[in-house]
Amino acid sequence: MKKTGVIYHNGYYRISKRLRVLKYVTLLLLLLFSLLLFMAFRQDMTLNHFRYLLRNFDFSPNAASTSGDTIYYNGDSEATFGFVSGGFATVTDTRVFVTDRSSSTTFSLYHGYREPRGVFSDTFMLLYDRKGSSLTVYNAFSAVKTMQFDGTVCTAALADNGTFAVAVAEDNGYYTTVYVYDRSFRLVNTLSKYKYTTALSFSDSGTELLVGSRYTDKDGKNAYELLLLGVGDTAAKAEVSLRETVYAAAVLEDGSFAALTASEALFYHADGSLDTSYTLVGVPHKSLIGRQGILTLTSSADKREETLMYYTPTREAHIPLSAKAVSFGEDDGYLYLLSEDTLWLYRKTDGALASTAVPVTGAIMLVSDSSRVYLATTFRADRLDGEALFGKNPEKDTET
Repeated sequence: MKKTGVIYHNGYYRISKRLRVLKYVTLLLLLLFSLLLFMAFRQDMTLNHFRYLLRNFDFSPNAASTSGDTIYYNGDSEATFGFVSGGFATVTDTRVFVTDRSSSTTFSLYHGYREPRGVFSDTFMLLYDRKGSSLTVYNAFSAVKTMQFDGTVCTAALADNGTFAVAVAEDNGYYTTVYVYDRSFRLVNTLSKYKYTTALSFSDSGTELLVGSRYTDKDGKNAYELLLLGVGDTAAKAEVSLRETVYAAAVLEDGSFAALTASEALFYHADGSLDTSYTLVGVPHKSLIGRQGILTLTSSADKREETLMYYTPTREAHIPLSAKAVSFGEDDGYLYLLSEDTLWLYRKTDGALASTAVPVTGAIMLVSDSSRVYLATTFRADRLDGEALFGKNPEKDTET
């Protein structure tokens, strides 16, 4: 009877022992990497985030430039969109969900709000009921906290560092109270001075808060103001009195701030002194306060003609569109304007304008991230490349 046994090849055996050592070295490096990651990002690195990180490792050379070019999801024609922690968030009339850049759903939940409004940032997403008293905070993986207030939530603002503010109106009164929270949901400030809040906005760093209000002064007349406060401070860094209601306000990238009323676009220095003001042509029914300026869409008295203007502290420009703009977006170099069948690009450096056919059918809105703009439909979002779309022959210079 022939005996059987294990045949060893000395060369392969030596290699296998080395690979066994390499396996333990790899595990040790992974452990060290995890510990360093936790120490550097301990506020953000939850178990869900770590699983997400491991699942989305991609070592291909062009991974950074191509990941998320197109994101697929299941929305509807009334959906609104935003970005939270790099995930693409969709809010419909019944549910809220987030899709990562590989088109995988990281969470999907029923929100139960009658009139949902979403506010988005790099850390959290706020979803509140415009006809209710509750607000829910989400990250890219789940609902983190639901908050109840005594009154109706009018508006909310959110910074990329997780600081957020909520304006709540009394159920049977005129006044609002603004509650300011840090990323740990600790109440750091309460603003309540018998005024009605009309605008809320944080600086990019989340250290400053703009509050626009209207109120009745000591003489019984209507008064309007804009305050710039440090988060947690009770005394304002800058205080501005206006002639009418502030509908929108924002801190610009250079530290100055801008405000939009029914008849004016206003730019202020960081200390609250007026830099530049422009008189609007008509009342704006759509607007965007971007990184350097204000984009407004106004209509004539008979609503047959529309005027699109872009204001900065140094110039105003008329942007001639041949169709009604339905959505705005912005990245570092371009303003994006979506009409029913055309995508317009306005180059901020020289005021040049170009247009192209909308690359997908059923486009709903433009969605801006910190450095990207996506064109969203009911089922997909496509990243736009301003340089590629603009082309070599812009239509015209719009600067005036």
